Amino acid sequence: QVYLAKSFGADAILIILSAIEEKTAKEIYDVANRLDISTIVEVHTNEEARNALNFKDAIIGINNRNLKTLKTDIGTTYNLHKILLNHSGPLVCESGIKTENDVEEIVRKTKINNFLIGESLLNDLDKNSTLLKKISQIST
Repeated sequence: QVYLAKSFGADAILIILSAIEEKTAKEIYDVANRLDISTIVEVHTNEEARNALNFKDAIIGINNRNLKTLKTDIGTTYNLHKILLNHSGPLVCESGIKTENDVEEIVRKTKINNFLIGESLLNDLDKNSTLLKKISQIST
């Protein structure tokens, strides 16, 4: 699939560590690196975060949404950030961000300034334009 993604012009791929074995994740990561495709490695647990540190050049996404229960908890970012603190690449806080205050608190507590926000923005696009502007200001 990585070769297919490259043939379609993909710049990046997503590896969800909870979805595949560590050996397979490493093989996919190595192929992506050879093809000059960026990799986002997504984690949700302490074990996945520790494993993600082996992906030196990857972007690591901390998913606050438990994919088994679909519940979100911003505390996941705070907990996993402690493990990922020395990762040389970017960290992304994913899911569960609902307000401008959430963004400000995450940046203040972790220095993470990359976010994947979907559901809360789509719920009320007009109301959330302020959140979008704030994220833009923080990220620049």
